[in-house]
Amino acid sequence: INKTNLQINLGQSLVFDSSAAPVFTKNGNVITYSLGNLAANGVTAVKINAHLSKDADTSKITKVTTTGTLNYSNSAGTVMAPEFATLDVNVGGSSLFASIFGAFSWGSGLTIFLIALLILLIAIAVRKLMA
Repeated sequence: INKTNLQINLGQSLVFDSSAAPVFTKNGNVITYSLGNLAANGVTAVKINAHLSKDADTSKITKVTTTGTLNYSNSAGTVMAPEFATLDVNVGGSSLFASIFGAFSWGSGLTIFLIALLILLIAIAVRKLMA
């Protein structure tokens, strides 16, 4: 796929710390990665470090939602419909659960790519929320 652009919108209660990806832009809680061209069966991972805001009232917040949007063109240069995924992290109680929801109509390689990205987000959120 070509001209790949990944946009992550962190939940309102999350504060962006850093990203391991070398090139990204940040506008509020929206982090955008221009990933360029991705080869078939290739993997590109980005990592976002974020934490729950100290102003967040965990007695009222039960879930933090982060969304991802993948924009791209096919090999012929045709702009394809964006793909979306949502990451919900439940907050509160003695445990923390995370689940990934999304309708993936695209190829399994891209699905694995975005799921791997969201799993990284889950791991970071769990680590930060449990601290």
